[in-house]
Amino acid sequence: MTKTPTRTHEALRSDETISYGRARSTVEGTPLSPAELGKFDAYWRASLYLCLV
Repeated sequence: MTKTPTRTHEALRSDETISYGRARSTVEGTPLSPAELGKFDAYWRASLYLCLV
């Protein structure tokens, strides 16, 4: 019985885009400022609160 390489190993050796392959950034620009991050955090906290009420 011969062992053949699996699809995963072949994909990792090539430049194919796979979900568990090399990480690629799609975000351009700068990260959120502290003020924007605070607003984002407040929004999520409020939405989670409303989901549980």
